[in-house]
Amino acid sequence: RHTRFRNVTGVQTCALPICPIRVSFTDNTVRLGRLKLAGDGTELDVSGQVGLTEEQVGITARGRANLAVLQAFFPDLRSSGEAELTASVAGDMREPQFSGSAALTKGRIRHFSLPHSVDDINGAVTFDADGVRLDGLTGKLGGGDVRLGDTIGDRKSTRLNSSHVSESR
Repeated sequence: RHTRFRNVTGVQTCALPICPIRVSFTDNTVRLGRLKLAGDGTELDVSGQVGLTEEQVGITARGRANLAVLQAFFPDLRSSGEAELTASVAGDMREPQFSGSAALTKGRIRHFSLPHSVDDINGAVTFDADGVRLDGLTGKLGGGDVRLGDTIGDRKSTRLNSSHVSESR
């Protein structure tokens, strides 16, 4: 069941200068003209639109994000650090396509099932419908230098294995 909006328009603006919000509703389309999401180590500008009749989405986010946000999606993970990112979600709302890139700095990721964390993670990550591509990420694991690379989550590989990690020299 869908809610239909007919000829409804509106603009809402946040009173705080750090988080202006501009949203409009016209012809069954929600438009995010400006939305700033801010939190501890995070400041993202979000814009785009959602067509309620066509069930299409086109949203883009740009800015800086705290890597601790990963913990909300992966409860067995602890993370910190920063990412400068550009991300988008587009297409049919039933099967949206995600894409984007992030430059990680001073990252730390630890899965509870592993004895060590990967620390001092720096480098580029890109993501799209084929998965997450690690483009020469560097870090430290168990006191040694590591370089991470490959695509994770693509149709050929669904888990990180030893071919994704190599020792830096």
